[in-house]
Amino acid sequence: MKRLFDEETGYLTIDELAMKRDSYAKVLADNVVTEKEIKEQSDLVLDYLKKMDQKLNEEEQEMVIDLICEMAVLYEISRLADL
Repeated sequence: MKRLFDEETGYLTIDELAMKRDSYAKVLADNVVTEKEIKEQSDLVLDYLKKMDQKLNEEEQEMVIDLICEMAVLYEISRLADL
């Protein structure tokens, strides 16, 4: 089973999990990220979101939506801090 947190350190394992994905390996195989690959990854993410939306109950959907939104806030403020 995939774990979101490392049991020993308590650290989030998102980076490690992402780097093990076939989609990540496929994009980085030639060390070039193309617009087509970004579009394909975007479509893949949308497919997963649609599947999640159909399978989760209302409370679970709210939690996931809140998580995604807060991750987007974190990404955006981190990007702004780098400017």
